[in-house]
Amino acid sequence: MVRSIRESPACLVGLLLCPALTAAVTLELGYVAAGLVREVRHGGGAGAAGLVDTLVIGCALLVVLVSALAGCRSVVRCLLASARLASWVAENTVRPSGRLQRIAYRVAPGMPVVQVGADSPFAVTYRLWRPRVAISSRLVERTSDPELAAVLRHEWHHARWRHPLGRMLTEVVSSTLWFLPALRTVRQHSTVRQELLADQAALRVAGRSVLASALVKSLAEEEVTAAGTAMGDATALEARVRQLEHGPKRLARSLRCRSLRRAVLLLGAVLALLAYGTAAAVRHGLCVPPF
Repeated sequence: MVRSIRESPACLVGLLLCPALTAAVTLELGYVAAGLVREVRHGGGAGAAGLVDTLVIGCALLVVLVSALAGCRSVVRCLLASARLASWVAENTVRPSGRLQRIAYRVAPGMPVVQVGADSPFAVTYRLWRPRVAISSRLVERTSDPELAAVLRHEWHHARWRHPLGRMLTEVVSSTLWFLPALRTVRQHSTVRQELLADQAALRVAGRSVLASALVKSLAEEEVTAAGTAMGDATALEARVRQLEHGPKRLARSLRCRSLRRAVLLLGAVLALLAYGTAAAVRHGLCVPPF
């Protein structure tokens, strides 16, 4: 895994930059908090206006600190998971069969595909910035030529549109904005949509029966997780089967949730809290200018 981190500049920069930014934010918040405590001790927080300013600044500090820590934790976890998966693939890579190379070239010339010597049938798109497709030897053996082409086309769609990176971004945003539970629904919707769009791409080179057969043969006993896009969790799998049976839908019902209005109102309230807290901290001379 250390080798994979060193070979990925984006991963290395992210692992170094996230803790540094979190430390900078923590130091700034610590300076503001210390100044706020001094002002309260010296009577600067007396009166109704001073009390309101103190409470708002304190709440804003708490929200910013928790968001920074949650976002940093999410970024580091995703980067380490991506490096762990890339390292595992590199350690178990075998020479690709001529059949796999021939079908991969026919599906998408130049597709970066590797074959992994594993007993579990799976196909996965890994790495964040320059995704590659990994397929196990077991799945290559179990699938026919049309089924293998459908699997490769599905994963190539993930790699072409950098879905592992998009999944990481939605994970980081939903973790950073932890006070908006509706973002978890949006994140789940985004993951399902990625799988459905990849299946629609696979249907251009294979029929529904072929794709359904390939999907059944790709169901592994062991899950392939981390930052790549594997066959999908139970929710995505159910949506994929429903699409094969009834055709694609333009918009999932999950986004038409009643909580969306509350999420917008909550986001507005949090932004107002942060804006007022920042203005109050500047007014009381508690902030260190960032430039």
